[in-house]
Amino acid sequence: MKSSGPSSNWPPTPCASYPSPWRGRVRERVQPRHSAGTARSARPDRGGGGWPAAHELAMRQRGPLQPGILTHAYEPARPRDCLRVAAAALRRVQARAALELTVRTYEAVSAARANGRRAPATGPNSELRGGAFLRRLSREAVRNAGPARSAVSKLVTNIVGTGIMPRAATGNEKLDKALNDGFAQWSRECLAGTRGGNFVTLQVLAGRSMVEGGETLTRRRTRQDRDGLFVPVQAELMEPDLLDEQKTVALDNGYIFQGVEFSPTDTPRAYWLFDAHPGQP
Repeated sequence: MKSSGPSSNWPPTPCASYPSPWRGRVRERVQPRHSAGTARSARPDRGGGGWPAAHELAMRQRGPLQPGILTHAYEPARPRDCLRVAAAALRRVQARAALELTVRTYEAVSAARANGRRAPATGPNSELRGGAFLRRLSREAVRNAGPARSAVSKLVTNIVGTGIMPRAATGNEKLDKALNDGFAQWSRECLAGTRGGNFVTLQVLAGRSMVEGGETLTRRRTRQDRDGLFVPVQAELMEPDLLDEQKTVALDNGYIFQGVEFSPTDTPRAYWLFDAHPGQP
């Protein structure tokens, strides 16, 4: 049976696996055999035995199939084989988990992560030599970067809050009231070099210097009676830049490290300061 069409390639060549409308008969799909003894009857249009019978004849001539992937796939599963396969799979999972744990343990020091990084085995005093440079970087970030400035402000607010105010607890109510009133009076004039700087302002400035610059220096200043203070003592805040960090020498009864003098028992006993800020012209 022929069919004409607009294309010279029409009709296409019939495929052996699909029905063809251009041939006189339609080829059936091969159906799988469910049992070894089942055989279909011969087809009248082709003659001879059906496909299962021909297949059995070829099997008898060729012999049984050799064990392979397909034969194992269609073999019935035995309980002993299932246990052996499950045990092998469990061992593979355990080995893979142990390997992944080892890789994660040493991932921080792998070549990809540690490439170009310096990890010197120096002591804490040697590491502090770069403190001045880090302090300058931190201040520059606070001056020019909004997130850094906001982070410092929020951290100081969380540390100081509304102020840390001590309260007397001697057990004597009159003495406690006198001490609390005296401290409240002193706290309103305790900060040297400012007008109106109270004890809360002192804490905020000290906390900001610690967060932004790494440390803060506070010096006790004794005042005269003519200054008119309730308590002739004030606290002066100084930037850590005034500390002579280049002064590191050994002494007969101690040592000086970055401007801080220590006793033989490592107790700070003096600070070597500049007369003026080294950054001032």
